[in-house]
Amino acid sequence: MTARLKNIEMSSSENVASHVSVLSVLYFLIAGIFLFFAILMYVFMNATGLPFLGMQSFSLSHTAAIVLASFFSFLTLISVAGAIGMLRWKEWGRKITMALGGILVFAIPIGTVVGIYTLWVLTHENAKYYFSNEVKEKPKHLG
Repeated sequence: MTARLKNIEMSSSENVASHVSVLSVLYFLIAGIFLFFAILMYVFMNATGLPFLGMQSFSLSHTAAIVLASFFSFLTLISVAGAIGMLRWKEWGRKITMALGGILVFAIPIGTVVGIYTLWVLTHENAKYYFSNEVKEKPKHLG
């Protein structure tokens, strides 16, 4: 068991940078999914629906469609901001992403995995150290 755990330790700056890079990519992908849902909510739940495809809209009102689309648009912007902040080693990016990770834990099953991975990476002591403002030389990201 300890040999297995040794492989996923974040003891060096390269490991921290690689995990943060993976998280940034994941949150850019999640932002794309949120944007897809925002468009989906607006188009399919709008009062007009898609009459040219023969689809009738759901019973939600136009206002509800706009509210849901706005919510997912907001999540898109927050995800992108968190990913950019993490790539720039900003503490606010770490905090935003930790909050999103905490929310994603409840999105079973994939969101739970991403949320737990997010919290595992960003609450690690080495990650906290590199995201702090006291560190002058930050590790380089992959790529």
